[in-house]
Amino acid sequence: MATEEDASTMAAAEADPKPAATPSYPEMILAAIEALDDRNGSNKTAISQHIEGKYEGLLPPAHPSLLTAHLARMKQTGELAFSKNNYFRGDDPLVAAFSVIK
Repeated sequence: MATEEDASTMAAAEADPKPAATPSYPEMILAAIEALDDRNGSNKTAISQHIEGKYEGLLPPAHPSLLTAHLARMKQTGELAFSKNNYFRGDDPLVAAFSVIK
């Protein structure tokens, strides 16, 4: 039989759910580029602002450094293409249409 204390503990747990974990940086970056949907690509500032808006209060204090490091790694591995200060998905058909600067 549940006591009043058990009921209040359960109610508190339901009212204050733990925040969902954020996706990995590569997932957030690719989702941001897709959501921004700019045919000219998305710059780092736009990607960062999109991520910060969507995951407000959940990002680590080192977010700017982490974003920069992940963008560089993703560019090196071909997950992202970079041209004219903008990032594109590596599999974007428009990437093949022009010379990609690495």
